[in-house]
Amino acid sequence: MWMKVILLICLSMGLSSVVYADYPWLQDETLKVTIVTDDILYEWEYENPDQFEYEEGNTIYRGDKAKKSFEEILQYIDLSEPELKERLIQQLSDRYAGLNRITVKKKDMNQCLQTWLWDKKQI
Repeated sequence: MWMKVILLICLSMGLSSVVYADYPWLQDETLKVTIVTDDILYEWEYENPDQFEYEEGNTIYRGDKAKKSFEEILQYIDLSEPELKERLIQQLSDRYAGLNRITVKKKDMNQCLQTWLWDKKQI
């Protein structure tokens, strides 16, 4: 019996490390991505442990649809980089016509805030 319990604990710990390896932002307290275009405001929000929200204009999505959209936008953004790279800006410009501004804010579990910003007006 105890062996089964220990095995389950080890397996769950191993699985959580795989999830964190695939999505390291799951360890953060909050993560917010905002994209502003000429016509639409897009906003993705994550609050640990499992709250997701996606806003497109006046429409707000929560739950699985928001999580999926959040994971999709983060495929573009490299949170290990100190700034948003030109390649990323170009990719997002292709996807979001009239791109004006990108803001990414991440707060880790130690309450340290990291912000990435790109603004078309500053070019």
